[in-house]
Amino acid sequence: MGKEKRKKLNMQDYLDWRGDLTFKQDRFNEVDGIIMSVLTYINLDCVKGDNVKTLSEVVQILMALPDDIKYDGTNVIRPSVETAVKAARSRRFRDVLVSDFRSEIDEVKEIQFAAVTFTMPDNTIFVAFRGTDNTIVGWKEDFNMSFNESVPAQQAAAVYLADMAKKYDKPIRTGGHSKGGNISVWAAANLTADQQERIIAIYNNDGPGFTKAFLSSPGYLNIRRKIHSFVPESSIIGVLMDYDEYVTIASSSPSVAQHMPASWLVSGPRFVRAKARTKSGDQLEKIVRNWKDELTEEERREFIDAAYGIIASSNAKKLDDFDGNRIKSILTMQKSYKNMDPEKQKLLLNGLTKMISVATPDWEIKEDSIPGNIKKRLLKVNETKEHLISKGQRFIIRKQNHEK
Repeated sequence: MGKEKRKKLNMQDYLDWRGDLTFKQDRFNEVDGIIMSVLTYINLDCVKGDNVKTLSEVVQILMALPDDIKYDGTNVIRPSVETAVKAARSRRFRDVLVSDFRSEIDEVKEIQFAAVTFTMPDNTIFVAFRGTDNTIVGWKEDFNMSFNESVPAQQAAAVYLADMAKKYDKPIRTGGHSKGGNISVWAAANLTADQQERIIAIYNNDGPGFTKAFLSSPGYLNIRRKIHSFVPESSIIGVLMDYDEYVTIASSSPSVAQHMPASWLVSGPRFVRAKARTKSGDQLEKIVRNWKDELTEEERREFIDAAYGIIASSNAKKLDDFDGNRIKSILTMQKSYKNMDPEKQKLLLNGLTKMISVATPDWEIKEDSIPGNIKKRLLKVNETKEHLISKGQRFIIRKQNHEK
């Protein structure tokens, strides 16, 4: 018989194996950082305002909620609830104090924001920011990062972190997953110099990047050495926009599914390091970056606003709403596109065809295979057939030199 295959461990296994160790016995580490970050995804309404509860008490209240409330959100919610249950039973986390939950979702302001503060047994606080939830406006705000110097969630995070720094006279850790990681860095960079001195560490767990201007700002440079950024080997979220240094980590999931923290491999108090980014991860990163470079900042803004307008026409508030009445949603969005101003139609098609172009730079269009109505629209956007062919924008394609 061959050697038994070694089990791939994640943060829940970490809680099984190391959850009995107090912070006196084993100091705070990067796996603790992702655990605190994913706890932001659970329902925390019980610690709004002046309410303070232990993590054990929070989970007791959580588990008494109906399933449609308990698991309301993205696909990261269920594993987050499972992690919360294990953490609340552990000696390491059960007495952590949970407080100051603040949340804001506003379609007009285009903001999706939530944060909570954990008072740790080692006399520090961990200020945690929630990543993108399943609201349409939350995803729109993420895309707005590609053309705005800042977005409302980043600004709200800066206010929240400054408030917690004033309220608690303790050393500070902060962090989050996905957008939560991004806004934790942004918030820390906008603290006063005295408050920044109190920061021990910032955990950016597969959060999108920033503008070049932000990465060269004095506030960012003051806290740069305290940032711990982790990006799974094939994930795309953590390498969107411009970024500084990050550690590449291993995951048990393929491709974009690696964004899920439950898939991140751990060994003892650390993530398992990957030797390098995977080929597919590099390819996805180049596609997104090249597409961004192909469009001006204003073109990105117009493209995202137009796409959001079509989605909003379906009256969906959350991603789950599409599952409930998918056909009706699609028909409504199609009608919205047809009724759209021709200029907006043009910029939408322009953005999409440029995306196809950068995704397939060495491929060519088989011209006679493009449906006539699509060809007509593409040619209208790009003015000439020759331009269309030369840019490699296609719907049915084949590799050069691989024709049958």
